[in-house]
Amino acid sequence: MKCLFFFPNAPLSPNYAGGSSRYLGAFLALTRLGIDVHVVRILDEQMAGKVIGYELADPEQSRIKERAKSWTDIRYSIGNRRRRVVKNLLEAFSSPISYSCPEIRLVQDEFRRLVIEIAPDFIWAEWLSCAALVASKDVGVPWIYGHHDMMYKILKLRATASKRGEGLRGRLVRWSTRRTETTIARKSNAIITGSVSEAAQLAALGARKVITIDTTYEAPPPVSKEACAQQPARVVHLGGLSTTANHLGLMSLLKEQAKAASIPHSQAVKPELFIIGDTSQARRELTESLHAAGAKMMGHVRNLESVLRPFDIAIIPYEFDTGSRTKLPLLFSHSQVVVTTEAAVTGSKDVRNNINCFALKSVSDFPAVIARLSEDPGLREKVGREARATFERYYTHDAQLSNYKIAVDELRGAMRLDQQVDLSSPTQASPQQVGM
Repeated sequence: MKCLFFFPNAPLSPNYAGGSSRYLGAFLALTRLGIDVHVVRILDEQMAGKVIGYELADPEQSRIKERAKSWTDIRYSIGNRRRRVVKNLLEAFSSPISYSCPEIRLVQDEFRRLVIEIAPDFIWAEWLSCAALVASKDVGVPWIYGHHDMMYKILKLRATASKRGEGLRGRLVRWSTRRTETTIARKSNAIITGSVSEAAQLAALGARKVITIDTTYEAPPPVSKEACAQQPARVVHLGGLSTTANHLGLMSLLKEQAKAASIPHSQAVKPELFIIGDTSQARRELTESLHAAGAKMMGHVRNLESVLRPFDIAIIPYEFDTGSRTKLPLLFSHSQVVVTTEAAVTGSKDVRNNINCFALKSVSDFPAVIARLSEDPGLREKVGREARATFERYYTHDAQLSNYKIAVDELRGAMRLDQQVDLSSPTQASPQQVGM
C-alpha cells in the first residue's frame, strides 16, 4: 500500500516547530503500519535555507528520511503579490483557494507529475496549503487532511494584534481562507486534528469523518523517584516568538506581571523567566518587553533535557481556542508544571485542572498561581509527576498508533481494499530504531 505524504516548509522533527512535530508523528505512524510512504515537500525559497540547514545539523534527520520510500522537495517563490483592488476582489471571489494559498499554482504541475509517477493508493496532506492543492485538483485517489488550526481565526487574531489593522486585502484573505477550509473539510475523505473543539467545528462545516489524534513524541528518560522540585523555581516559556499564539500570550503575561508588581506591598514571588525558542522573527515590542522584564533568552535549544528542569513552571499564557497546543504534551513529557488558560487547552481532552496542570480562567490569574507554586515545591512535584504519567498514557507514538490505523482503515473502506494492516508485523520499525 502506497501513500504520498505531502507537507510544507519544515523538517520532520519533534523540536523544530509544533507543526513539524505533528508531521513527524503522522509519518512515523504510517511507516509503522507497514505503508510505503513517498514524501513530497513544498519549500518556499525564503524558508528553504533555514529548513535545509536544520536538517544538515541534525544527525537524526538522515535516519528519519531513510524510512521514506522516496523523498522529493518542490521549491517555489511567490514574490510580490501587490495588486490593484479590483484584481484582488476578482481573484478572491472567483478562486478563493488559490487566492488564500497562492503557492499551489506554482507547484501544481510538479505535484500532478509526482502523483502520476508514484501512483499512490492514498494521499496524506498536512497543513492548509497542501490540502488546498489536493482539494482543488481531481487527483483520483482518496485523501486525508492533517488539520492544525482554523487559519481564518488566526488571521483575525493577527490583524487584531497589528497596529496597522486588517485592511481590505487582509479581509479578503481571511474570507477566502474560510471558504478554502470549508471546501477542504467537505472534499477530504477524512480529517485528522489534535483538537476536540475544532473536530466539532470541522464536522459542522460538513466533513465526512473527523478523527482526533493527539500530538505524539518520543519519551525522554523519566524522572527518578528520588528527584525533588528545585528551589528557587523557574518559569519557562517554550516556542518560537514569531507565532501569533506565543506573541499574544507573552504580551498578555508581561502586562499582568507589571500590574502585580505595581500593587503596594505585593508579596508575589517573581521567579526568573526563561524563553526557549527562536527569537529572530519576534516583534520588537515583545523582545523589548522581555528584556525589560529580565527574561533570559535561551534561543532555539535542540536538547530540551538540558534546559527543562523537572517540576519547574511552564507557561502557556494564550487566551484563545485556536487548535491544539502541540507544546503541551512535550512539556508534560519533561514533567513540567504547566500553567495555562482554559481557552488555550479547550481542544485538549486529557487536561485535568489542578491534577496534571493548572488551567486558569485568565492570564490575570497567572501571577498569583505562579507565586503559590514557587513557594510549594511539593505541589509542583505532585503535578509534574502526574503530567508525565498523562504523557505516557496518551502522548507517545505507541499510544496513538491505533487511532492512525482507524484513519487508514477509513481510506481502505473508500478504496474497497480487502488487505488489512497488521500491527503485529515483525517487519515494522519502532521509533527507537531511528533514534527518536
